[in-house]
Amino acid sequence: MHLEYVGNKPVISVRGVDFSIGKEDKYVYIQAATHILAFLEKIESDTSATITTNKELDEQETFALLKRLRPDFEKVYDKKIDAYKKKIEDELDDVDDQQHLNDIEKDVLEKNISYMKKYRLQRATNKIIYEELVNISVEIIMKKQISEICMPYSLAFVHLAESFSSSVTLINGSVLGDVSVMADKETPYTKLTFKGLSFI
Repeated sequence: MHLEYVGNKPVISVRGVDFSIGKEDKYVYIQAATHILAFLEKIESDTSATITTNKELDEQETFALLKRLRPDFEKVYDKKIDAYKKKIEDELDDVDDQQHLNDIEKDVLEKNISYMKKYRLQRATNKIIYEELVNISVEIIMKKQISEICMPYSLAFVHLAESFSSSVTLINGSVLGDVSVMADKETPYTKLTFKGLSFI
């Protein structure tokens, strides 16, 4: 298990491999997500939190954080990545059942799926780690009753703020999240606020 950027979601067919615009690799959000979770872990129960980032975090720090806050993380990861491996194997097994393809086309499709296996497994790894970082952060936000979070401004932090907002509302429909970009002495920052009834 390691972190590595690979790229957008591949679309595999007998004609080759295309890449879906808008289906970004979750790797691009992991650094910001790790900073947020590391900060949320340390603060006491509070209504407001301001997150700052002052250093790059390596993947070992991300893994250590996940294992500390989710002791069964490796089991969760293994289960999910094994399920994804099976998905790819099932795709390969299903090629022969595609009656609209001739033998040459089936061979090409099998090779395309096999060729992209490593790429897809790395994307899946990045996504699993990203989702666990977000899930644990949301659990902490709700447990500590944090109603406002200010964080640096970047596409990654805005994306994460929107993910937190939608996740909390999905868990408790009475809580509404709002994401906005603010400015402090002309320096922009991302602000996430929750409004509504108690998280509990």
